Amino acid sequence: MSQQPPGQILCPNCRGGNPPDATQCQWCKAPLQVQQAESQYPQSYPQRQPTTVIVQQKKNPPWLLIILGVVGLCGLSCIGAIYFSGLALQSGVRAFATSIPTSFTADAATAEAIESLPADSASPVGSSQQTGGLRVTLNEVRRSAEGQFGKADSGRENLILNFTIENTDPTIESSFDSYYITVKDDSGQEYDPTHIADTQLSLDSPIEPGDRITGDLAYEVSKDATGLVFIYNPSSPLFGDPIRFKLDK
Repeated sequence: MSQQPPGQILCPNCRGGNPPDATQCQWCKAPLQVQQAESQYPQSYPQRQPTTVIVQQKKNPPWLLIILGVVGLCGLSCIGAIYFSGLALQSGVRAFATSIPTSFTADAATAEAIESLPADSASPVGSSQQTGGLRVTLNEVRRSAEGQFGKADSGRENLILNFTIENTDPTIESSFDSYYITVKDDSGQEYDPTHIADTQLSLDSPIEPGDRITGDLAYEVSKDATGLVFIYNPSSPLFGDPIRFKLDK
């Protein structure tokens, strides 16, 4: 029993031969699992040694670091300049807003008060009034039912107002803006400008310092209208004070 027959496994206890698939010695009943594993795999494989990979870090050239530093400093300087410029602008706007007189913000109330005044408080034809840097003179009032481009509607007539506007400011160009003009009667009815009447030069042209212009404004009004008044009311006292002229016959 000392020799192992071909294809059999020797028992480590009694040295008896056993079939290859036996798990227990058929002679002494000793377990054969460890022996079987050892006989099937008699040799051990060598353990694989770990491989060490050395990675060499690429160094940046010193001039690249200098350029990046300069670019970063420039960027920070620009951001700081923009930030402080914004603060300065904001402070300037606040200072300007607080320096404006409170009367400038009361334009709506001023306009309402001026327009509610009776027509007797307005200046007559032939008189002059000062608003801002402009001296406004109402030279004459003409009435006509017909114009160069057509007739007025039934029951209405063209009211043609001839003005002379003088720029009394010696340094600043100015204009008489028709956007701020209203013609109304004593019932509160307001009248729109008309372009069919025979008018002379327009008054919307800019006026040079020290210069003057003469021209017409035309409105189509009811023939029965009474208490007609011309009102020029700029949007702010910065552009002049409200003025009024009587337009009755």
